[in-house]
Amino acid sequence: MTVKRSALVVGCGSIGQRHARLLGERGDIDVWACDSLEKNLVETRQKAPVTREFTDYKAGLTQHPDFVWVCTPNRLHAPVAVDALRAGAHVLCEKPLADTVEAGQAIVDAVVATGKTFLLGHTLRWFPGMKFIKQAIQEGKLGVVVAARASVQGYHSLEVARTDYRRYEKAALLLDYAHEVDYLRWFLGEVVDVKAVATTMGHLDHMMTPNVIDAVLRFAGGPTAAVHYDYVVMPGLREIEIFGDNGKLYYDTSQPTLDFTRGRQGPPEKVRVMAADYDDPYRAEIQAFLDAVDGKCAPVVSAQDGLETLKVIYRIVDSYEAA
Repeated sequence: MTVKRSALVVGCGSIGQRHARLLGERGDIDVWACDSLEKNLVETRQKAPVTREFTDYKAGLTQHPDFVWVCTPNRLHAPVAVDALRAGAHVLCEKPLADTVEAGQAIVDAVVATGKTFLLGHTLRWFPGMKFIKQAIQEGKLGVVVAARASVQGYHSLEVARTDYRRYEKAALLLDYAHEVDYLRWFLGEVVDVKAVATTMGHLDHMMTPNVIDAVLRFAGGPTAAVHYDYVVMPGLREIEIFGDNGKLYYDTSQPTLDFTRGRQGPPEKVRVMAADYDDPYRAEIQAFLDAVDGKCAPVVSAQDGLETLKVIYRIVDSYEAA
């Protein structure tokens, strides 16, 4: 009989409930849930086979879970992750790594000090479309990659938010969509220069400051990327274009296919990149974390990786604030 390992899910909003449900369906994980709101615990219990519940994560840590899933608001990522690592747990933390560079550095330091496995949940890396783009770049199918364009529109996230923590975060829009910097770094390398502008405009029920940001990034080796973020447009889109000297890719992540143009001209090829089930990338992320814990591979997105993304985010902030 296989002995189940325990996973404490801290923060049982929508993403925490998803992780609890997917952990519970595996059959090899004992799912524990922690949230300060009884409503969230009730909802989690309805979706997942929760065996233990806590309203304080520190009480949960005293019971020595094997793993901790950090699914809290961003400002709590560092305290929960650091305490969990020090308590002897391996940690999967939802993106972004933390709300500030200093808090992110504290997590990196704790990972080094404890030697525990840490994986940052930039789940887009497990989506088939993103994996296709990464492989196409690696295999030189676009020739020399010279530029990229990315756009993300996130007003819907304000409409469905369960808390108003974004009002108190300096870089809320960029932290909400830290995926953009993460996958561009994954595709193109490290960022060496940043220019950005930002504004707050519109007459909307939910207003954040700023609610529109445009950034230009330059990467080591020369490629550039223009990135647009807003908390304005509905329905929102997440779009990615990659330009090479011998081909290009266009991907709207809401669509089942991406456009792949080989060579310098000609009609694009429609490549199917939809996951069989929307939960599949999250299942793959969970398995990748457990494989890393078991020494089968390195974490796909490390704490240091997340820290580098945070540094770029705050360089964007510094640039638009100085503009």
